Amino acid sequence: VGRSSSHTASIDRVRACVGVHMQPMSRLLHALWLLLMLMVRDGDAEACPSRASVRSSLLGHTYIPYTDSNNLDVWDALKQADADPANASLVRLFYSRGTRLGSQEYDSGGGWTREHLWPQSLMAAEHKERMQPVTDIHALRPALASCNSRRNNHRFGTLPTVQPDAKCHLACDASDAVGVCEPADTVKGQIARALFYMAIRYDRVGDVSTGTVEDWYNLVLDNVTAGGAPLLLEWDAAFPPSADERHRNDVVQRL
Repeated sequence: VGRSSSHTASIDRVRACVGVHMQPMSRLLHALWLLLMLMVRDGDAEACPSRASVRSSLLGHTYIPYTDSNNLDVWDALKQADADPANASLVRLFYSRGTRLGSQEYDSGGGWTREHLWPQSLMAAEHKERMQPVTDIHALRPALASCNSRRNNHRFGTLPTVQPDAKCHLACDASDAVGVCEPADTVKGQIARALFYMAIRYDRVGDVSTGTVEDWYNLVLDNVTAGGAPLLLEWDAAFPPSADERHRNDVVQRL
């Protein structure tokens, strides 16, 4: 999927729009706006959206169960979203950059697992039986079990003095109570945009206790990053969306 000149112009308008707003909350929207620009049509990005309007546009997406042998579930969705373009029976692995057969779901640890870019333990959802953040495909990726375990629930951050491992390309320091992992440059932009999306989509702003599935979540970037929004903005700017990322977004949008 190539980027058209009109698509590039839409993204440029969003970047210019962000430059006008210097308040921290407005700047936090930068990467999310770029994520949404993956789906814009000509003329859709003329005005700067508010945080509330962006969040409102994200509500009501189709819920996909985490595991369901009779219906489309997260395993199935990831097989589609992260299929190898050269061989649809394979899924591309996050962190380690290799592939596995899509049919090797976990497979006693020898296959692939579902990596939460925003760890479940850091979601702070008051009612976890409402599983929208846990199953949101925008923040899930196929990964080796060993890489999933290495990342654990550590926050994303920078560790310039720590060497990454050869398999997962993750530099991790678990010396404190939370721990930090720095991923490879190849995935930093994707991580930044996914986390910004989650922080806006599940931020509880304006929610009321009606008992609906849209209520009660409160995902905070500082809980999942060592560096917060400023660090993620750097990653987003340095590593913009690739054709593969735009294609993945389109697949998820159709599910």
